[in-house]
Amino acid sequence: MNIRQKINIEEELRKNIKVTFQDKIKINFLLECRDLIKKKTFNFTSIANYYRNDYLTTDLIELDVCNHIIGIHNFNTMFDDEYQKSLKQKDRQYKENLVNDVLTQIQIRYLNTFVFNRPKTFGKENYLYYPPLFDLFVLNIYLDIQRTEKIKTINDTKERYLLGLIHGILRKVVSVMAVIDYDVLDSAFPIIRSILEIYIAYLILKNTKTDPEEYETFNDYKVYYESKRKFPEDFIKKYEKFNNKNNVNIKDFLNYGWVNEVVEYHYLENKNFKLKSLIKLVNKLMYKSKEYDNFGYKLYGYYNSCHIYTHGNILVSKYPIFNILFIVETIGTILLDIAEDMDQKYKIEKLNGIDLIEHTMRHYLETLDKFENINDEMIKEYYKSKRNLKIER
Repeated sequence: MNIRQKINIEEELRKNIKVTFQDKIKINFLLECRDLIKKKTFNFTSIANYYRNDYLTTDLIELDVCNHIIGIHNFNTMFDDEYQKSLKQKDRQYKENLVNDVLTQIQIRYLNTFVFNRPKTFGKENYLYYPPLFDLFVLNIYLDIQRTEKIKTINDTKERYLLGLIHGILRKVVSVMAVIDYDVLDSAFPIIRSILEIYIAYLILKNTKTDPEEYETFNDYKVYYESKRKFPEDFIKKYEKFNNKNNVNIKDFLNYGWVNEVVEYHYLENKNFKLKSLIKLVNKLMYKSKEYDNFGYKLYGYYNSCHIYTHGNILVSKYPIFNILFIVETIGTILLDIAEDMDQKYKIEKLNGIDLIEHTMRHYLETLDKFENINDEMIKEYYKSKRNLKIER
């Protein structure tokens, strides 16, 4: 290939990059960062191995690198004004840090981006390249790989059951990531509610001596009821026996009657078979750690927010970034707690030399900081800056 041919190929690629990404980032800045990565990776040859599952050409790897740059930069500058963004885009150290973050994402990408949907279905923003979501997706898949390996060596029935609950949570997290990828963010909230219910049961079973058998039995009752639209006979007998001395709604008993087998539950005041009583129990079980102070009520707040968002919220539906921040906080809280618990018990190995728990925690905390200080004016300015992004000639 002669020099003229190489120049023509480069010009064509630059044109494709402009057309593809012109409404997402300043193109000159994107190309600067791309060139730094290209140079650092010897024309992408040193990172090609991380794309082995995708069978991508160099040109397609280059476009994926651009997606990583955009995701990280847009997250870093999410609520910066134009002046602050301009300063970062001119800052050499910022660009070097951005390049290093991109290369780190690529090191762990084989558990993640090869499943992303291209082109975007409804929206334009590839939120799954944002560092906190990217990390959570990778951590989620990696935890399930680790869980699958560890369960082979475990004989304890309850421990195996708890790992099964973790698997159920991790599978549902993948569903949340899928609706993000397909730009139907409102659909994430019912799934997250389901995740929270499983996670609350997991915390109760993990922190008590309760046999999971009753929890599983009540799950079977619910499956029967939802398929047949009537209560199973065994359940009715159990309910009538219990209800002779108590005034309990049969649907509440169906949903949470299993908790009657938890000894600690009976020490609660004003208890009933509603989720809030399970939340009180979680607080009681986890109160010893300052880190988990009122942890149950934090989960209950997430649950109620999901209910509100599911049934309509203008701020959430109009400004998807609000959804993203909430999803990161909720899923991050659950996944990182599970990850730390698994790491304590089984020792989670590093992935390509990267401590995924520590790496994910950093971006999770950054997201919490953004979410804590957010207001509707900041969100409006965020979308205004997106609309005003100029096409560079």
